Amino acid sequence: MITARIGGAVARVPADVIVNMWTSGQDPEPHLEWGRGLAAAMKPFATGGVYVDALADEPLDRVRAAYGRDWERLVEVKRRYDPENVFRLNANVRP
Repeated sequence: MITARIGGAVARVPADVIVNMWTSGQDPEPHLEWGRGLAAAMKPFATGGVYVDALADEPLDRVRAAYGRDWERLVEVKRRYDPENVFRLNANVRP
């Protein structure tokens, strides 16, 4: 789960900001536990979608969720224009 402050009109709306980070050398486990707890508490309010730019090395089901109903079309485009999967350094759609 990634939550961050965004500029522009969003920044003009008062809001509490949730940031889960720690400095190098700190034990990450308490921070990760807190983040997992927050994600679990927010799950009932989530749409189930995934923002593709927030993905890193994710399982295929998360990548599919990010692309939603466009997944099958993107697979076909990859098969046609990138069968060698050259463009793969992202939330990869495999041909």
